[in-house]
Amino acid sequence: RRPSSTRRQPMGICSSASEPDGDRSPPKDAKNLQRRRLSVAPKHVDTHRRESTAPDLDFVEMEATLTADEKKSMGTMECGARSNKGHVPYNPDKVNQDRFVIKFNVGGHNEVALFGVFDGHGEHGHHVSSFVKAALPKHLSSHELIASDPERAITQATAAMVQELDRMSINTTFSGTTAIYAVRVGNKLYVANIGDSRCALGRRSSEGKYEAIGLSEDQKPDNPEEQKRILAAGGRVEPLPGMPGEDCGPHRVWLRNVDVPGLAMSRSIGDKISQRVGVISVPEIKTHELTGDDHFIVLASDGVWEFMENQEVVSFVGERLSDLKKASVDLAQRANEKWRQNEEVIDDITCVIVKFNLNASPEKS
Repeated sequence: RRPSSTRRQPMGICSSASEPDGDRSPPKDAKNLQRRRLSVAPKHVDTHRRESTAPDLDFVEMEATLTADEKKSMGTMECGARSNKGHVPYNPDKVNQDRFVIKFNVGGHNEVALFGVFDGHGEHGHHVSSFVKAALPKHLSSHELIASDPERAITQATAAMVQELDRMSINTTFSGTTAIYAVRVGNKLYVANIGDSRCALGRRSSEGKYEAIGLSEDQKPDNPEEQKRILAAGGRVEPLPGMPGEDCGPHRVWLRNVDVPGLAMSRSIGDKISQRVGVISVPEIKTHELTGDDHFIVLASDGVWEFMENQEVVSFVGERLSDLKKASVDLAQRANEKWRQNEEVIDDITCVIVKFNLNASPEKS
C-alpha cells in the first residue's frame, strides 16, 4: 500500500526515492537493505557517539565470577556464549543492542537455571535489553513458584518485569527488545519466547548425528493468530510500501492510518506505540522433558537465524561440543560470514550454548 498524502510517510519506505536523513544519509541501496532486514528507522543505531555498554562479550569472564552455590547448581552443565556487534557501513556509532544472561541457583534453588538472549531494537533498544538482562533474573528469583510451578512463575515474573520497565526512564516509544529464555528445573526445560529470537535443541540420533528440535516459534505479525489479535486491536499488518514486485521484506505492524511503527514482530518488550495495536509482552512457553539423547540447546538472536536454519546451527554446534566457548565464537563468526555473503549491513549476533551432560556425574564435571 502506497502512503497517501494525508498519511505520514514511513522512514523505512521501500522504494527508490531518496529521503533526507541529516548528514548521516547512507547509500540508497545500503539503506534499503538495513530497512528490509533490521528496522524501519535507520537511526535506531545512531547513539550520537555514546559509548556502548555491551562490547563483544563471551562467557569466560562470567564463569570466573560464579559463586560456590552457582557452581554447584551448574553441575554437569557446560556453557558457551558470544555477543558480537553488527556492522553498518554508513554509521560508525553502531552499538551492540544484544544482551545475554546465564544464571544458576535461581531463587536459591540448586535445580533451577536460566539462560536467555535479548535482541534490542529502536534507538534505545540497547537500554531495554540491558534492563531485561538485569531485571528478568531478579523477578524470576523472587517468585515463590519458580521451582514448583515454573510456567506460572515465568508468566507472572515477566509481567512484573514489564511493569517495572514502564516505571523506568527508558524511552520505549519506538524501542524494545525480543526475549528468548529457557528456565531449567531439574530435567525439564521451560522455553519462553517474546519476538523472533529462537531456541533449538540438539538431539543425538542413533547414527550419531544431531537432529534439531525447535523449542520456540518466531512470532511474526502475519502468523494467523498473531495477526488476528493485531487487527482486532486496530492495527495493520503489511510489508513496507513499495513498487510491485519489489522485495520490501517481512510483514510489519502499523497503526491503522499512520505508517508507524513498522515493527517486524508481533510480541516484544517495550514498543509502547506497537502495544497500542495488539503487540504484547506475554511469552509463549514450551515445555520439554530432557532425555539422555538431548545433548544441548542453542539460544540466539535473529542475527544467527536470519541466514541459518535450525538444523544448520545444530549440526554446526554438534561438531564442536568439546569446547563450547570456542563453539559459540565460531557460530557467531559463521553467522557473520552468512550476512556478508548476502548484505552490506550485519545485524548484532548473539548465541548461548548449553550442554547438559545428563549421563555424567557431577564429580566429573
